[in-house]
Amino acid sequence: MHAPLYFIAYRIANQLRRWRRPIALLALGLLGSSGVQATDPALVSAAIRDLTEAPTRIVWRQDMDDNIDAGASEAHARLMAFDSEDGRGERALLPTLGNYSRPLITPRGERVIFSDRRVNKIYIVNWDGSKLKFLSDGYAAGVWCDPASGVEWVYSGQWATNADALQSILRAPIDQPDQMEIVWDRTLLHPDNFQLSADGQLASGTFPWPACGIAELPNRHWRQYATGCWPSLAPENQGLLWVFDGAHRNLTIFRIGTEEHWQININRAPGVGGYEVYHPRWSNRAHCMVMTGPYKLGTDDNRIRGGGPEVEIFIGRFAADFRTIERWVRVTHNAYADFCPDVWIADPLVTAAPAPPPRLPPVAMSPAWPGNTDELIFIWEHRGRQNEILDATGTAGRSCRIEPRGAARYGRYLEMDLGQGIFTAETEAAAHILAACRHSSQFSLEAVLTPRQLTEPANLEIVALTSAEQGNFILSQAEDQLLWRLHTLPAQELGPPMSVGRLRAQVPQHVIISYAPGQLSCFVDGAIQTSTNAPEGGLASWISGELVFGDRQRGWPGGLEYLALYSRAISAPEAQQKYELLKDKLEARTPATRLVVEARLLEATPIPDLASIAPYRRALVVDRYNSIKIIKGVYTEQQLLAARWGILDGQTPPTAARHNRKRYRLILEPFEEHPELEGERLIMDSAAFLLPLYYEVE
Repeated sequence: MHAPLYFIAYRIANQLRRWRRPIALLALGLLGSSGVQATDPALVSAAIRDLTEAPTRIVWRQDMDDNIDAGASEAHARLMAFDSEDGRGERALLPTLGNYSRPLITPRGERVIFSDRRVNKIYIVNWDGSKLKFLSDGYAAGVWCDPASGVEWVYSGQWATNADALQSILRAPIDQPDQMEIVWDRTLLHPDNFQLSADGQLASGTFPWPACGIAELPNRHWRQYATGCWPSLAPENQGLLWVFDGAHRNLTIFRIGTEEHWQININRAPGVGGYEVYHPRWSNRAHCMVMTGPYKLGTDDNRIRGGGPEVEIFIGRFAADFRTIERWVRVTHNAYADFCPDVWIADPLVTAAPAPPPRLPPVAMSPAWPGNTDELIFIWEHRGRQNEILDATGTAGRSCRIEPRGAARYGRYLEMDLGQGIFTAETEAAAHILAACRHSSQFSLEAVLTPRQLTEPANLEIVALTSAEQGNFILSQAEDQLLWRLHTLPAQELGPPMSVGRLRAQVPQHVIISYAPGQLSCFVDGAIQTSTNAPEGGLASWISGELVFGDRQRGWPGGLEYLALYSRAISAPEAQQKYELLKDKLEARTPATRLVVEARLLEATPIPDLASIAPYRRALVVDRYNSIKIIKGVYTEQQLLAARWGILDGQTPPTAARHNRKRYRLILEPFEEHPELEGERLIMDSAAFLLPLYYEVE
């Protein structure tokens, strides 16, 4: 009965397409005012064309079985296509079911490349479904067209053993797939989303998950911008990168080469209703993106794996400043889950191969700290850096990775928070430290420490390289005393604790411990605290051990960051210089806005099962409270949302259990003032997503 309305709206929109957009939208808006969904292919095509302002093609995989294969691991999908110009609507590009993992439209929009992850093969097919052929072994990660030669390239890799990442990235001309060359093998890399800049010299990716950033190709350096998933690089040399958050609701957009960034919400698109979304990806034109959603089914802890027949494809158009999505169009209308879309938009102004694009601003390779990196053997600035030790060329590097254990977490300055657990470095890191210090018999430790209290008389470890039998060094705190223990020849064990400096509570302090045979020094905020000629011996007796941050037994109540270890001594002038590199940054810090309340738990989100949040091993759950009594701070709403840790290091914290209708005392800070939580898995069962969101800090 609504057919005349579809027909009239479509005819009017087509007639007015050459006019200004607002008039065309008036015709398309007839459907919205009537409450009828735009399922007619002609009308959907008109809406897409109006949004993108050019002929548009979309490819995706459609689950024909249980509608839950969002990760493209099974072989019961159809390869689907939509062309705004052919009037056919949604159609199967190939007649048979298959894996069809990560379909990609080639740069000219004429062909589709896809992978079969089960058999490790890449295929290519024409847009009309003809000439299906095998391309190469591996997994296709991206495509690119050389703006100078017009040659189209495919980028691919082989899956690493026991890792959800590619060992390396190679490229080959699409029509000469045997002519492969390596463009990246410095780190493992996940293919979602590996996208290239117009000049082919920058690429987005995870290096590997959850470290999202930009790589300089071929095989130069990379910069981490955030932790999260589904990074995407804006085309057309916009110089923008986004990272998808762990809540599967927001994009954080970064301006490459700067510290500027902002957040865009994408799960409130019409038809999504605040549920989780997935597969976000920039199209080949900077003004449009694509995603899938809403994910309503499954358990509360992982709706993505629940999929469901309501999962559809949405194209969004950015505002001119890329700070909001100004409009959405729903592409698909069917009874199956639609996953992994890629969008190609024609450029009506291009009639020939464009000139080489301008270079993007250079990626900042490292901050000023730590200054002199001679004999640097370990570095960990904070969670937001890739923490690499570069070689003499400034390109190849060795990553210094840490893992939280127990209830350890990160603080709001991206530092290690060691109050309830420890962090450990990879085994290889300890081996590098051991070899270098045995050879040089010199050692220095640099770190910024922020103790939360000075009242604990017990000797609590902060940094240690030890084994079960003996130790090599231990930095610790007892009350306001900074203590140092070192194993030197000819002793067979660690020396006794030495008081080398004094600490202040709640204040970040820059500390350097420097050792050479016969000379031990400690500097706090650039000033000498201790200088002694003992101990005399060298470090040749150091043994293999584990590099640990924090106290294994009781935790160390404080934050640790800007950590650097050297196989050399550090002089007083250099210690002062290193402090000056951080002084202004540390002094500019301000506390978060704190709110203390007693409130009634109205709606608790269940604690997730570990298997359901894989590959995450940590997850926050969001609860809704009402009947709020303000103890400290200001709050005017009747309800609030509070995020707390439900899983840490694969375990449920003892304090995680909560009960509806019970009152709780909550110490809260605005979630947005805690950047360390970006990229963490965030699970929310409540539909009241517009309420202010806080983070339980204690």
